[in-house]
Amino acid sequence: MFKLRRILFPVDFSERSDKAAPYVDALATRFDAGLILLHVVQPPTYNTFLGDAPGSHWESFGRLFSDHRLRIQHLTQHGEVASKIVECAGSLDADLIMMPTHGLGAYRRLIIGSNTAKVLHDSARPVWTSAHIQDFPAPSKVACDHVVCAVDLRPSSAVALQWAAGFAGACHAQLTLVHVTTNSPRRGRIAAPRSANRCRD
Repeated sequence: MFKLRRILFPVDFSERSDKAAPYVDALATRFDAGLILLHVVQPPTYNTFLGDAPGSHWESFGRLFSDHRLRIQHLTQHGEVASKIVECAGSLDADLIMMPTHGLGAYRRLIIGSNTAKVLHDSARPVWTSAHIQDFPAPSKVACDHVVCAVDLRPSSAVALQWAAGFAGACHAQLTLVHVTTNSPRRGRIAAPRSANRCRD
């Protein structure tokens, strides 16, 4: 049975974190998952403004979560942001990392942010990330009706497919598998769940 027991939500107390909070709230509530809010403080450099201590932000940020029954843990770590997120996800056995993107631009680090890109690349845990959220939906309005799972037909895709199928089933959502082909012949085949719909481009 699919279950999210612990969700890791790295926060930097920015507007991006605020806008992602309702989605984190909704998933944590749906799965009755423990929620770990992680703030990573980077080592100061000669031109870094130290600013306020992170503890001064936790109280106001916690108000973004509507369901006070959520089991919320606040965690502050020091070090390089992306590596600390990946490290904490492993040591805390998080089932999902949820972190927003930021910015627009031609380069990967401008499209999704350098820290998000590093976590996506380095983490063995599933990562949820946003697509430039513009508003603050109420958690009760956040729904997951359709899950799209991209596969490349290599054996490693089976892990992503299994997770997507379990997540879609738990959310009672439609699951669509997407495989984008080129002129090269296919080298493998992955069996899809009977309930999945296939879409090929």
